[in-house]
Amino acid sequence: PDSELSRVNREAAQRPVKVSAEFFDVIAQGQEYAAQSAGCFSLQLAPLVKLWEACVAANRLPDEYEVISARRLADASLIGLDRSEHSIRFAAPGVELDCSGLVKGYAADSALESLQRAGCKCAIVNAGTSSIAVIGANPGGRFAVRDPRDDQHAIGVITLMDRALATSGTAERQFDIVSRQLSHLIDPR
Repeated sequence: PDSELSRVNREAAQRPVKVSAEFFDVIAQGQEYAAQSAGCFSLQLAPLVKLWEACVAANRLPDEYEVISARRLADASLIGLDRSEHSIRFAAPGVELDCSGLVKGYAADSALESLQRAGCKCAIVNAGTSSIAVIGANPGGRFAVRDPRDDQHAIGVITLMDRALATSGTAERQFDIVSRQLSHLIDPR
């Protein structure tokens, strides 16, 4: 309850909430990713996530009105960022940030930056099965990308140098509602 994210989610619909430069930069970067993805990625997913979590608990699909209401709150234009004040303001009650699609990659990037500041020229930061960041050239620079339907096989190989990669797939996280298997990934559009 004392985190910056909790404070923003609790108070930003009533007034601008000042946050640290680091938190502000993470949210600003998330807004840029939302714009680059034409709205497929959104930091404002909390209302949709809460709706789906409640539906999973009740073993029911959401009705059309519930989805429309939650989706309306996932609009990036409802988030106001004031760079000079490092403050965040929501344009409507019910808007909430959900940084889960962003923070693991941010943590990997931050770890790489720390290593680089310490003089490291070559490193791999493995943040689990879904996020990796690389500085310098690892032997060959090649990484296999697991097949989401069969974790014993790769669907391809990528080359990374001075880059990061984060993936997410339904094979590792999914849920069942009314005997239907659904992905944990949410496209707010």
